[in-house]
Amino acid sequence: MVKVGTPEDYTTRFLPEILAGFSRIYPNVQVEVSVLSSHNLIHLIKNEKLDLALTSTSEPTFQDSLLLRHEPSVWVVSPNHDIEEVRPIPLALFPTHDCLFRIWAVRELEKAGIDYRIAYTSESILGHIAAVSAGLAIAVMSESIVPKNLKIIAENTIFPKLPHSDIYLRKNQSANNPAIDLLADRIVKAFQNIRPD
Repeated sequence: MVKVGTPEDYTTRFLPEILAGFSRIYPNVQVEVSVLSSHNLIHLIKNEKLDLALTSTSEPTFQDSLLLRHEPSVWVVSPNHDIEEVRPIPLALFPTHDCLFRIWAVRELEKAGIDYRIAYTSESILGHIAAVSAGLAIAVMSESIVPKNLKIIAENTIFPKLPHSDIYLRKNQSANNPAIDLLADRIVKAFQNIRPD
């Protein structure tokens, strides 16, 4: 068995293709996927409960980590609604206060003196996408996972520039298994091949 953890952001865009390729080579190896926050995944990998973990963080690199991508964070809206003009700005945020996107959105709007309100909370990125698609809120997302039916707000607007996050692949150093190494290699290649939609 290979135990891998990832934030929800990357499950729909990258994981299906990665796991499909892996299962063609190791059809009899069971893969257990934990979809959790980066904070929880870091804890699990440190305690050797996972073999591999994708984590999104603004912290410096860890000794057992490989930087996969310096990921831009962007404001996202529905192209079918004029919600950018609404004040206070309605936000879709994760409910946990340790979420980087929540921290950054609130901090940057407050620094810029822009009024906002939390209009929608969801622990799922799919919930944020639904709220944004319906024109109910504006969300912050990693640039590489923004769906094609949503619009990234241009940087030359009143919306403040957001920090980047770094995506790392962390490996349990006590796990010695060629299947784990192959899955890690496939994850690395998937992120190397990211192209804008």
